[in-house]
Amino acid sequence: MEEKVIQQESVTPVEQPVVAKADENKAQIQELDRIKAEYEQQISTLKKELSTAQEDRVGVKRKLTEVYEKQETKRKKSLKTKDNGKTYGKKPTKPPKRKNYK
Repeated sequence: MEEKVIQQESVTPVEQPVVAKADENKAQIQELDRIKAEYEQQISTLKKELSTAQEDRVGVKRKLTEVYEKQETKRKKSLKTKDNGKTYGKKPTKPPKRKNYK
């Protein structure tokens, strides 16, 4: 007995040749590359903005520290007495004298 071999239909349909699929794939790849380039541009822009903001923050923090140090130095100088150089709080003030009216 002989067996007959029946050939199945081709994997690619006749309506879409392989060349057409390759062109579609190239178009999709180009579109994806374009989108990727846009995202990379956005990322680099955001990184630049972040580094600028961090530099500004460091500068502001440095200036604020300088101001605090100047105020602290000024406060310490004002608290020192001329007699012995010890640091005290403000000198107490005398209350005003009362006048007796009769």
